[in-house]
Amino acid sequence: MALRSFYKWTMDGDVADSPAPVEDRSGSAPASAPTRAADLVIEKKRLQLVGLDPEKFDYFFEKYYDQIFKFAFWRTGDHDLAADVAGETFAVAWDRRRQFRWQGYSFGAWLFQIARSVLSHEQRRQQTRRETAYVPEQHDRADTLTPDDDLARRTDQEVMRRCLAQLNAAQHEVIVLNHFLGLTTREIAVVTTLPLGTVNSHLRRGKRELRRHLSEHGEAGGLSAEALRIVKRADIEESGLNIVTPDEK
Repeated sequence: MALRSFYKWTMDGDVADSPAPVEDRSGSAPASAPTRAADLVIEKKRLQLVGLDPEKFDYFFEKYYDQIFKFAFWRTGDHDLAADVAGETFAVAWDRRRQFRWQGYSFGAWLFQIARSVLSHEQRRQQTRRETAYVPEQHDRADTLTPDDDLARRTDQEVMRRCLAQLNAAQHEVIVLNHFLGLTTREIAVVTTLPLGTVNSHLRRGKRELRRHLSEHGEAGGLSAEALRIVKRADIEESGLNIVTPDEK
């Protein structure tokens, strides 16, 4: 869980054109609207190059594979199934690449549409085996976390996964796409084919429910002290009480 951005995200209003404040591993800021527009221009040129050199498709694999994998994992809790879904998503995208049409959203949004379809198919074919913990080193790039920090992160992620599982399917999906993967609500509407107002409603109610579950079950589940403090502060803000804790003075 991106702790430094979680509090702000849970209290943010629902702005359709704004991405969630997701931090990447390098600590860089979320992509701004101009940056996203520039990315679309780059993606268009890259996709044109794929027609001349199929190996140029690797650009999209390297850019989106981790996001597609994480989307599938947060939906299923199964590393192997998530990897299968991610791999199949790119196989389908390659086969159907000439069907893609630019409509004001990224190639990644189209990949998420495919991933949802592949995931639905895979879940019908087999009984999903849920893992008890997210093991980042199996699929994430190495980082510089200490062993204690890494353990706390894994525990927070597991508690988050369990609390997310308490939400309804629609709320679960829009929260994963918005907070964990950084899609704007407009992009989520494209991916899920839901009206923008419905996406905003699911996101708003899902945030509230997620905070409630984290507050009720977080401490018993082993949520880190920092995460508990952030969730508590979010609850206080929503209640309208202006309380400043000693460590915030």
